[in-house]
Amino acid sequence: MGTTGHDSFSVTKDCKNPELLLKWVDQRYEPIISMQCIYGPIGTYWTEEPDENGCYSLRELEAGETAGEIKAKNEWTGPSEQLAEDYGTYYYMEDRAQERLDDTRNFWFQYVDSTEYYPSVVYTEEEIEVINDKLSDIKSMTEERVSHWLGDGGIENEWDQYLSDLDSMGLSDVIEAWQAAYDRYAAALTE
Repeated sequence: MGTTGHDSFSVTKDCKNPELLLKWVDQRYEPIISMQCIYGPIGTYWTEEPDENGCYSLRELEAGETAGEIKAKNEWTGPSEQLAEDYGTYYYMEDRAQERLDDTRNFWFQYVDSTEYYPSVVYTEEEIEVINDKLSDIKSMTEERVSHWLGDGGIENEWDQYLSDLDSMGLSDVIEAWQAAYDRYAAALTE
């Protein structure tokens, strides 16, 4: 997990007007704005106009185009909110998402003992620097290797080198930062 995403953001000491920034952040939690932050703008990802129920739908795809590609090209990193009640009120769940949700409910949840979400932790400035400095490169390298292995094979011969590369890129430092933030969170629960 990074320090900025759909579920988190950071305000640094260099922010000259945090009140104004937080007003902007608040706007991103409005359902129609969040919908566009998560998937892409109206007219680009979504239909130009809502239907008779007031809901937006995924626009008609062009030949060879996928909803995932449109989303990946147009989503905005930063705070947003997606609530179950937004579906059918402001927009419809995209077919892929509905399929994943159905799979989760009908297959994966039979193996889940607890549905407790991971905690929202607070990072120190040093932890944020470690995570931001190292995690992006680690994710890129991992995605490249997985793509290579899926297309060309070779995971059996390259696995040990992959683990060594993760170690040299500082994965243990990232894990240590995550763990330290979690440990502070857990300690605060027992106080």
